[in-house]
Amino acid sequence: MATYNLSDLVGKTYFAVNDIGLTRLPYDNANAVFNVSAGQPVGVVYSYLLPKEGRTNAWLMFYDKNMKPYYVPLKQGQTDVSAIQQQGVKSTQQQLTESANKNKTFLQKLPEYIGIGILIGGAFYLAGKAIETHGKKK
Repeated sequence: MATYNLSDLVGKTYFAVNDIGLTRLPYDNANAVFNVSAGQPVGVVYSYLLPKEGRTNAWLMFYDKNMKPYYVPLKQGQTDVSAIQQQGVKSTQQQLTESANKNKTFLQKLPEYIGIGILIGGAFYLAGKAIETHGKKK
């Protein structure tokens, strides 16, 4: 499963895959004050809290319309990853791959360029042969 940097979630709308209970305190023993149904938006992530005593997971922080905070524990399988990706959030692996590709030298990229050149050249060759064959049939 893809992993995401929590700071990349800030400012993004978080959607529930399963029913999620919202709490007013970010602790494992806090009672849910409201439930969000699967497929519904939980809210726009304002911040996050890392695990510590009394908090086994990271928690996402949101504000309601009265600017009162509410929290959701981050658990595997409860996040609509496709909705996060549609908002431009990239997984840690995607970010590492992009960073590695940016830092490649011309010589490291050369095999890719040669492969693309061969494909383009082959396409032009086949197109030319098709035109040539079509022209002879008249």
